[in-house]
This record gives sequence, C-alpha cells and structure tokens, in this order.
Amino acid sequence: MASGQNKISEVISTKTAEVFLIDGPILVIKFIDNGFEADLDEILLHIAAGKKLTDNKKAPVLVDVRESFYLLTKEAEEMAAKEEHKLAEAILVSALHQRLIGTFFLKLSHQKNKHPVKMFTSEKEAIKWLKQFVSK
Repeated sequence: MASGQNKISEVISTKTAEVFLIDGPILVIKFIDNGFEADLDEILLHIAAGKKLTDNKKAPVLVDVRESFYLLTKEAEEMAAKEEHKLAEAILVSALHQRLIGTFFLKLSHQKNKHPVKMFTSEKEAIKWLKQFVSK
C-alpha cells in the first residue's frame, strides 16, 4: 500500500484492515484478504482507530480494497456511509468485481454520505484527489 507514500503514524490492525495515516495527513483503511466479514463491530473498530490517529479530527479517507474481497453487513455499510469524521473518501479498487460492488455501495449510500466519495483504480490519482480536502 501507498507505494512511494510515507506512513506518518502507527498502524492499528483489526481482523479485516490496517488503519494508518500517510502524507497529508490522509487516513488509510487498507482491507486485508482474510475471509472475515466486516460487520458493525469491525467498522466501529475502524472508526475508533481513525479517530485515535487523527486526534478526533475530520480527515480525507482512502479505503483500499485492492487486495481483498470483503463483504460488509448492512449495518456496517450504513455506519460506514454516515460516519461524519470524513472530509472526503476515495475508494481504491483493482478488479471489475470490486468496481461493481463499489458502484453499488455508492448508489446505496449516496443519500447518507455527507462528504464527497469517488472510486479510483490509481492510488496516485486517489491521493491527489484527497489532498484537495486537507486543511491548510
């Protein structure tokens, strides 16, 4: 993850993801491929990790699902969509099935998102887009 980017924080690991900050600071949630379902409790752990790393401040978020095929429960999807500590959210995908799932998620969560959300296949472009939301 984040080739060429500098991790600027500790890495907090959960059973489905690693959460850390990179240049910016941009909060990264990198899902890992281990077959676990991301349920509400797991998403709450991601949120808590993000709040800890950002000192409870809003931040742009990069969700990297390139190396995983994860499923979110309905409750987890709703919580992730309405989380208010995101300035913007870039979803990084690599495979067609991820893009299809991501597009479906974006359509379902469009009403709940209070921040801009965009899907990318290029990490560099995702980070460039997120940096425009970093507070100066």
